[in-house]
Amino acid sequence: MSATKQRDYAIRIAPSDPERAFSQAENIDDPWFSTQALAAVLRYGPENRIGVVCRRASVRASECSDAYRRGAVLAWLIRALAERGHTSQATTVLDEAVRQALQSTHAGSRSEALFLLYQAAYPLGQRIVAPLLRHLIALQESSPHWRASRAVAHALAMHSVIAPDSFPSSMSSVRDPRIFPRVHRYITLELTRPREFFWET
Repeated sequence: MSATKQRDYAIRIAPSDPERAFSQAENIDDPWFSTQALAAVLRYGPENRIGVVCRRASVRASECSDAYRRGAVLAWLIRALAERGHTSQATTVLDEAVRQALQSTHAGSRSEALFLLYQAAYPLGQRIVAPLLRHLIALQESSPHWRASRAVAHALAMHSVIAPDSFPSSMSSVRDPRIFPRVHRYITLELTRPREFFWET
C-alpha cells in the first residue's frame, strides 16, 4: 500500500477507531503522510491521548526532508489542536512551524508554507494569525514571486473577514499595487474562508 493510501486509510478510521489509526499512522514510512495521519488521530481521538499523539506527530514532522515540509506539514497538527480547543499547544506548534517555514530556501515555498499555516491557525483568531500575514506581506515585497503574490492576496482577503477593523491598515502596508485587484476579486468571489484539513467520511 502506498504512503498516500496508508494515510487516507488512517484518516478514514480515526473517528471510529483512533488506536488502530494511530498504529497505521506510525507504520507510514514517509514522515509527511505520517504526520498528517497522526494529526487526524489527534483531531478525533480521546482527550487523554492528545499529548502523546501531538509529541509523536511533531517528531515525525521533524523527520521531513526539508524546511518547507517540516514547517508546512505542521499545519495539520495546528488545525487539529485548534479544533480540539488546545490553543496554547497550537500556538507552540505554530511557532516551530513558522521557524521552519522561514528557513525554506525558495521564496515560493516559504510563501506557500506560511499561507498554509495561516489557514491552519485561522480559527485561533486575529491576534495569532496577524504575524503570519505580516510575514507574507514582507516576503512578497522582498521577493515578488508569483506564488508569494497569490498567497498574500488570498490571505488579505481572508483577513478582511477575521479582522475587518485592521484590514485597511493591512492593505495599506502592501506596496505592490498589483495585489489590490486580486484581493478584491477574492472578496467578490467570496474566496475568504480557509481550507478544510479534516473531513469525516
